[in-house]
Amino acid sequence: MTAPAMHSSVVTRLPQGGVSLAKNPDTPIEAAEICHGQDVFWGVQYHPELSLGEIAASTAHQANDVIDQGLARDKSEVGAIAARMRELELMPTRKDIAWQLGLNAEIIRFERRTLEIENFLKAIEAGVLRSS
Repeated sequence: MTAPAMHSSVVTRLPQGGVSLAKNPDTPIEAAEICHGQDVFWGVQYHPELSLGEIAASTAHQANDVIDQGLARDKSEVGAIAARMRELELMPTRKDIAWQLGLNAEIIRFERRTLEIENFLKAIEAGVLRSS
């Protein structure tokens, strides 16, 4: 699954009882299950719950970090990218904007981004995964 990540914080190792559930080339642990006694915690490094507008606002707010990481040259460039994200949120069928931003339906469509959360909850309800 593709999902938005908006920070450079990275989990590199899990505590005892932790299991990595997802990874990508940039983040060795994207999702994890951590068990401690009878308790179970599921966590993700990315943000499937955020809309493109919220991602755009966060990107604009973190403009200095984006520039420091070499992802944009200046604040006007970051602002233009954020504006394109907001435009795509309003017009999700704009394949041209999605292509320019390097986004696919997994990020553009809110129901695709939140599907993983929905699947986790269904698995708990069905007894496939344990809950505390």
